[in-house]
Amino acid sequence: MFGIDRLFEEEDDSSQNGPSTSSSNKKKAQQHHGGSDCGPPSARPTTGLCGIKNQGATCYLNALIQTLLYTPEFREALFRLDAQQLGCLEDREKPGSKVRVIPIQLQNLFSRLLLLDQASVSTTQLTDSFGWTGSEEFQQHDVQELNRILFSAIEASLVGTSGEQLIQNLYKGSIVNKITCEECGRISERMEDFFDLTAAVANYSGLEDFLTSCYLETERFEGRNKYRCEECNKLVNATKGAKLRSLPQILSISLLRFSFDYEKMQRYKETSKYNFPLQLDLSLFCEKEESEETTLYELYSVVIHRGSCYGGHYHAYIKDVDGLGHWNSPIEEYSVIPPKSTTEKENDKMIFGSPMECLSMILAEQGGPGFSMAVDKLCQALIQTTGVSWNKQFKKQHGTLTKFLKKYNDLFTLDSSSNIVSLQKNHTQSQDTNDVQSHDVKSHNVQSHDHSDLSNTKRSNKKDLNSVKEKGALNKQPNLKSKNWFDFNDSYVRPINEKEINNQFSGRESAYMLFYRRKSLQRPKEAFGNPDYGLPMSIIQQIAKLNSELSIQRIEHDVELNTIAVSIHQSQHYEYRFGRLNLKNDVNSYTTTLNIDRRKEVTDLIIAVQEVLGEAFLEGSHLSIVKELPAGLHLYDMISRNPSCTVSDAEIVEGSQLFLWDGNAVDGHEMKTGENAESILLNITFVDANGKKQQITHAFPKHSKFREVRLIISRLTEVQPDFLLITRIISKPVAMSASDDTLSLLELKLLNCDTISAEAKSRVGKPVIVESTLKTNEKLVKVHIENRCTENKEQEDDWPVIEVETESSQTIEKLKSVILKKIGLTGNKKPEGGGRLRRCSETAGCQPPLFEQQSVGAAEIKHNSCLTLEPGAPPKHNQITVTFSLGNQPAKSGGRKEIIVNKTITVEKCLNTLLTNLDLKGQLYHLQKTNWLGETADVMDDLDASLDQENVKDGDHLLVQAGKVPPRGFLCLPVWMYPPPYIPDTETEEPSLLNWISTVMKGLFNNTDEDEAMSEMDQTNVFLDNVEISQDLTVDTLKTSILKQINSLDMEVPSTHHIRLRQVENSMLTKVFRSNEQTLRRQKINSATKLAVQVLQEEENLKQNTIVLVIQRRNVISKSYNRSEELIWDTTRSQTPESLKQAVSDRLKIPVDRLMIAKHHLDKFTWTVIPSSSQWQKTSGQKGKKKGGQNQKLNLKQAPYQLKDGDVIGVKDIQDDTENKDDFCTQEDDIGKEKLRQIAEAKRKMRQETKDRNVEDPPWEKKKHKKERRKEVALVIKVDDFK
Repeated sequence: MFGIDRLFEEEDDSSQNGPSTSSSNKKKAQQHHGGSDCGPPSARPTTGLCGIKNQGATCYLNALIQTLLYTPEFREALFRLDAQQLGCLEDREKPGSKVRVIPIQLQNLFSRLLLLDQASVSTTQLTDSFGWTGSEEFQQHDVQELNRILFSAIEASLVGTSGEQLIQNLYKGSIVNKITCEECGRISERMEDFFDLTAAVANYSGLEDFLTSCYLETERFEGRNKYRCEECNKLVNATKGAKLRSLPQILSISLLRFSFDYEKMQRYKETSKYNFPLQLDLSLFCEKEESEETTLYELYSVVIHRGSCYGGHYHAYIKDVDGLGHWNSPIEEYSVIPPKSTTEKENDKMIFGSPMECLSMILAEQGGPGFSMAVDKLCQALIQTTGVSWNKQFKKQHGTLTKFLKKYNDLFTLDSSSNIVSLQKNHTQSQDTNDVQSHDVKSHNVQSHDHSDLSNTKRSNKKDLNSVKEKGALNKQPNLKSKNWFDFNDSYVRPINEKEINNQFSGRESAYMLFYRRKSLQRPKEAFGNPDYGLPMSIIQQIAKLNSELSIQRIEHDVELNTIAVSIHQSQHYEYRFGRLNLKNDVNSYTTTLNIDRRKEVTDLIIAVQEVLGEAFLEGSHLSIVKELPAGLHLYDMISRNPSCTVSDAEIVEGSQLFLWDGNAVDGHEMKTGENAESILLNITFVDANGKKQQITHAFPKHSKFREVRLIISRLTEVQPDFLLITRIISKPVAMSASDDTLSLLELKLLNCDTISAEAKSRVGKPVIVESTLKTNEKLVKVHIENRCTENKEQEDDWPVIEVETESSQTIEKLKSVILKKIGLTGNKKPEGGGRLRRCSETAGCQPPLFEQQSVGAAEIKHNSCLTLEPGAPPKHNQITVTFSLGNQPAKSGGRKEIIVNKTITVEKCLNTLLTNLDLKGQLYHLQKTNWLGETADVMDDLDASLDQENVKDGDHLLVQAGKVPPRGFLCLPVWMYPPPYIPDTETEEPSLLNWISTVMKGLFNNTDEDEAMSEMDQTNVFLDNVEISQDLTVDTLKTSILKQINSLDMEVPSTHHIRLRQVENSMLTKVFRSNEQTLRRQKINSATKLAVQVLQEEENLKQNTIVLVIQRRNVISKSYNRSEELIWDTTRSQTPESLKQAVSDRLKIPVDRLMIAKHHLDKFTWTVIPSSSQWQKTSGQKGKKKGGQNQKLNLKQAPYQLKDGDVIGVKDIQDDTENKDDFCTQEDDIGKEKLRQIAEAKRKMRQETKDRNVEDPPWEKKKHKKERRKEVALVIKVDDFK
């Protein structure tokens, strides 16, 4: 509540349960409900209790004031102080007078809260007495701090009066701290008074746990922490403890929920569960034996805080001790669980107030308290009982079942080692027939406590705990039938069930202060239900007078609220012309205003009209509701036919208009009434034979056929219907045909004030009306023209810009001529090709040239658009503009070109045109389309189809790709021959087939593209050929075709099992195609796939569980790697790092325990070390076991490593790097990372420059800045000196 917007939001939330009002009566509803100063405040709600208005951030004050009000002893003691002791407010300014303002204003506020018939009252006068004249009402403060300061202010204000000891008599208690010497027995005491007990929340389960720790347990001084006894005059062993010496009548307990985190150096709120009982016996904690009348307390107020330690909202749950309010049963909140079987009855459902109740009932039915069962069995029992699982019904709100059971350890006992759960032995399910008791496990939990820990506690004053329990200490059962708890939330007061207190044990909304009152403080019978009890008669009479005035004000305001003003129209003042009611020309005042109470009957309204009109009211007249439409007045329901109906039920509201007529005709014309008879006003423009225009405005019933409209227009224009041409004007003229005559005006979608033109068919060739009407609808469009037909510019992109206004219907050609004329490029100065226009924008760039035959509106040129004038011929109506580039060139300014072609040209002719433009020859090229992102799309494989048939649009971008286009359904795959895999064992053998193939490849190396950056592997590969093959053929068929190409190079490879087919990505060998029987389509091989083939020494049949890796041994000294080797890793049995290390060890002959391996990321130029499974479990926080109990190990085929074919693995011998300082990186990696850093830095600078160009942040950016917390202000209440 540090922000004002938050404060009003809290106030609004409290009124959501109130009645809603319509938007039309919003202002009056606000007045009626006390939302405005214009009307009297609303009366008390059904509870009969009054709330307190929030002045901005005074919810903490409101909660405490209500608590003090419903403390009968404090209230009555305050009202026992009369004017002689407190003084009068009128004498405050007199010198020497002692007016105790704060007690007086507390009396005034309490009396209004008790007796004044208002839903809520204000604390403005009280806060003024505090000296709050600034913005103190908008500062959030702590209610515990206010409690102490307010008590101090009251004490200071009552000095010298009979109520001087009011606070001390009610709230003062004392604590004695004792240190006992174990040698001489001397007791050192120190007593301290308290007005409220502070109870720690952190590390305690509840209030009784804290009291036990503070007042039962003792601290021993020994060893280095000995106590110096004054009697013994030396350091001795001693015990220290504290006891309650005296107890107050009203016990206030402040819960310390706000703590400070010294690691994060910030405050936080303790939201953990903290139990507190409804009845509290403090006999165990007192210094001396006390009677039950002194030590037994009953909870009557809980001040609640919702929010964090930096802000929030306060409200209070208060018990109405004297029964001053009317308690109504609140709406219960239940979890409705559907039954297991869908065939059961629809109303067969289990309803539980909470999951705690559900689990308790299941355990009780299984065996009762002490019965144990496994958690998984409990889950099954829950499903069998309710039909739904815990995860589905409760997990989202309460977390896992195990977590829930641990949280409520006062009700359930959970053995974490065996996963066994049982009910606490002291938990008994009530068998009472009362519905509240049978479903109120949460309320029972408030009082059910296990005191086994208390019996084991060492204490000096031993007592019989069983006798305490019999007395009802700590676990005393409350009266569950009590119906006197209310939630006081600022202006809103609602009844609550006692069990709702359980919800305030924990969470962001939880109990913050507790108020207990001695149970022995019995109230007299006269006080029950009597708010006047204990109040002076003068105050009662004063409030009664105010209530009387309020009652009169409400009656007057109620009459004012229900009085409406209506206007009366008389039929004799109107005439019927052109299909609508019009006021006669000789009538000046045509309406009579009448005020009427909307709660009266229509008969009273008719009598009132008769009285107002006098002789003008004709006997037998009727009243109808009339509304003003564009077509004139229209009559609706005749209200006089139901005279017993109220004015409000007749739908007569403020400003309604009534029409007085005979109920049949007006001006001799029979009137049709009702919504279906509403008229549509049409503007008719008629041109006669001489070309003279005539404007006619006429109304037509909306359900009338257009044939009737045609006949009326014919009668008005004196043109026969068959010779009448009617045209509807929308954005363009639409002629109305004979088929439209059977449709209604609604079906034709004609609206009020639509325009239609009418003319004789002899004038069809002269559409004067249509052309002129369209011109009146045209709008001027302002465009900015960038002139690129001039050479006079200071910088490269500094082109001159002019502004031109044009009409949306004007053609691009006319617009261009206006532009050329304005800039002086006419005659011989015309641009090359006549010049052309194109749209330009900062986001989309320059668009294709515009067609000059289209209009400005059709070209979608909006207001303030930017156009570019450039040299060149504009495209014709049958032409399109396309851009194109070579497939392996980036689409930059130099790589992208533009051309205008005929859209009926074939793909083959278009390809030849583009090849000529690119200075390319040959037939080994094809065209490929791109999508809107510039990515490659469909291949244009039908050479005989036109560009229009291939759906090539104006502005599309085409790619000229190398390779002859294959037939439809076929692929043209480029195949490269790569060196065979390097295996050290084969290098020591005699010259073999592989050695010979490598020698041949070095001689054949002549086909590498010079423009493409080549890796070491690219420089030793050979381009075989483009293989044309169907997508539905298998991989083995593709290998057979490639084998023929290899054998044509005089390389005799025995079979397809001696070649390995792989995919090439970024010049690196990656995926191995293993499944020879799968189709190319299934293997996702498309026209963009680049294939590589390797010839093998032996036959190979790789399984799916093998991975072909490249391993490189690390040279730590030179920070480089030895020659790459191929490793085929079988992952059938294991995919762990241990399995991979063993395979590497077998290949490189290095012991496994000396190996360190890392994966190379080519795109980032980094290496990631692969740890062992045990190291991975420690660093990643894995528990190391699966659900089945097996050890969970790192799978290298899954994230984060995801090893696959072609991955490079670096191998390092630990002996070469004993200090583990080497990071596997090479000089090339360092260079690559530096380039990436430079690119990232350049992008960062570009983003920063873009931000710097913005002079001011937009509003949405300003909201992102962190809002500083409002500075805290000390709480101060100013009191005069009365000593």
